[in-house]
Amino acid sequence: MDASIKRALSTRGSKVELELLSDLNRRLSSAPTLTHVAANAVAIFSATSLVVVEGGSSCFYSVHFTFQRPPTQPVVLTPWNTSPRIKVYPSVILFTPETAHKPQFFRVTAMENCDPSILTESIQHRTNSVDAGFSGARVRYEPNTVSVRIVRNDGKHIFTTGDATYGALGHGSFDSSFAFTEIPVANFDMRSMTDEPSARRSVLLTKVASGHQHTLVLDANDRLFVFGNSNQGQLGITGLKCSTKPRLWDGRDVDGGLHMHIKDAACGGDHSMVLTDDDDVLTWGSNEHGQLGAALEDAGNGEFLDTPRVLRLPSRSKIAQVACGLKHCALLLDEGTVLTFGYGKSGALGHGTVDAPRREDEASPRPVQSLSKTHIFHIACGEMHTAVVSSAGDLYTAGWGENGRLGRLEAKDTLSSTFERVELKQRKCTYVACGGAHTMLLTDTRDVLAFGANHYGQLGLGDCRDRHRPSPVIFFRNVLVYDIKLGQTHSLAISDKHLLYAWGNGEQGQCGVGSYPQLYTLPHLVRSLVGCHVVQVSAGAAFTVVLTSSTPADVAERHQMDRTLAKEADDIVADDVLHREAVRDELRLQHQRRLAQRHAAATTPLTALWQQLDAASKAHLEITKPQATKPTTPSSASAVLQSKSLRRALQSAMATQRPRSSLGCCVGRPRSSAGAATLSVSPSKRPTSPRPKTAWFLAQLGRRPQTPPPSYADAIESD
Repeated sequence: MDASIKRALSTRGSKVELELLSDLNRRLSSAPTLTHVAANAVAIFSATSLVVVEGGSSCFYSVHFTFQRPPTQPVVLTPWNTSPRIKVYPSVILFTPETAHKPQFFRVTAMENCDPSILTESIQHRTNSVDAGFSGARVRYEPNTVSVRIVRNDGKHIFTTGDATYGALGHGSFDSSFAFTEIPVANFDMRSMTDEPSARRSVLLTKVASGHQHTLVLDANDRLFVFGNSNQGQLGITGLKCSTKPRLWDGRDVDGGLHMHIKDAACGGDHSMVLTDDDDVLTWGSNEHGQLGAALEDAGNGEFLDTPRVLRLPSRSKIAQVACGLKHCALLLDEGTVLTFGYGKSGALGHGTVDAPRREDEASPRPVQSLSKTHIFHIACGEMHTAVVSSAGDLYTAGWGENGRLGRLEAKDTLSSTFERVELKQRKCTYVACGGAHTMLLTDTRDVLAFGANHYGQLGLGDCRDRHRPSPVIFFRNVLVYDIKLGQTHSLAISDKHLLYAWGNGEQGQCGVGSYPQLYTLPHLVRSLVGCHVVQVSAGAAFTVVLTSSTPADVAERHQMDRTLAKEADDIVADDVLHREAVRDELRLQHQRRLAQRHAAATTPLTALWQQLDAASKAHLEITKPQATKPTTPSSASAVLQSKSLRRALQSAMATQRPRSSLGCCVGRPRSSAGAATLSVSPSKRPTSPRPKTAWFLAQLGRRPQTPPPSYADAIESD
């Protein structure tokens, strides 16, 4: 049996596909050797080169056949790659005679902590079929190979900004910051405890994860450093005192076991989770709702655990990814199965069905049945919702749906305890990130889509309105993004040029853009890190952690030596300002178009008749405009004052006129009427006769406001 067919039979697939593959293998085994058959088919691939991020976003490419005649038998196409640094899924694609001309997709992912010396790989392909024209060398490939460039996410320097109430910035103090400040690299090198000169060398940092007020950092030696709040034991070190500087975790669990090699980490609200090279999952911190994967009586004092504990999992479970929400967790197995546990009242665990919702807490990992027939390759957790991406590029969400964070519920629906697909309009999702109450994703066309809560502009759409369906972020239409991280109310993105963009709530300095509290409804370039080569970012509740390859001081030194680099940096900053202004103008134009469409849609026969009557009334006012008359004499004014009906009409006309100053109108102070004093004077004295503007008053009654309300882009946005 051919090796590719063996792999195909061992992979997960539908029953029909497995039967077709088995039948194809039997036919290939019994078919005679065919020679001298002319080339008939060409396999067309959609891409010649791909860019994937180590441990981050993936890429898709499609393949289909062109031919002079269609195949008479099924065709199997297998990607051929022997490198452990990238993973291609599925391991085989089956084409039937009816579907040979239709594109099917491969997904490429770069493995975490791959060899830094090799950053480019190539993928070749092979075909097998009983039909000789679609087998082996008789098939031509265009292009012959697909190259894959791997983007590293390891950094030498770490910067933080934002709220430092619990020492979450790692600077050794509780002072918050509005600008990115570096944590001394000596804090991550144990030799800094000595007097050796080499203690100041660079340390390679491979992973950073942040919770509400704490952070975990991994280095190239698979060691774990922690800092921030520890009131629930979420730092995993003895005691509940917060740490304002990074501290090394000793690697021991509650049972005395030693775990020295950590390959992945995730942080929840007040709990933490790590994955070791031995596929052990360790959890610690708050266990209020079973988010540590242990019953209350098994986790220390029942409420929290300040020493890591090994999570009990089914035997032979190989973990591919870990993720944490506010009070729940998710695990992704290498076979594509998702396990969830913790807080279930929000529906984020996804253990219910459409007909039978389930909202109970789970104290141990449990497979998600609604995803049992779907192969998942990426997971993400928000505060009270969960999102997963299938190998086919489909996005599924579950949990609390308020503000539209699930991307598929109406405003009146607030909960979904089962995973259901989000409509992406023929796009394929390659990466998803979840924040406090919002969600953002990358597509195969490198578009950025956003939905959910937008009270602080965290969706980057130029306004503060929530979105219940995926909406494209226009700002990133000309900026390629390969990584996104979301905080509670702010968002961050890294471009293909390793530039950092931030937007949303900046009231505590978590965006690192301005020097004072502000909201940013459009993405802003973090100018202080231009040229620092940003490789990784993490978002806490109100702070941000960034890994870079160099520091601003190094960049300034290079700019002094090479003025060309300085000019390029200035051009990047200037282009960012111009691009944001262009996006703001486009959003304003779209808003005006929507208003015009609404106005046109609201025009009915009744409103048309009303407009005609209004126009006729205005024309009649112009015709019957009163002529100028001689001013009233004291005797005629006295006659007016003696008539009660005329006095009431006169007072009403005066009250409806515009005030001379808007101050009284704004603060609600009653206006003093000059007419009241006039009405109380003696008839023998000459009164000051009021002059009501009759024409102006009547014209205002029939006038409609013509000025549209200001757009959301103008309400809050400022540079």
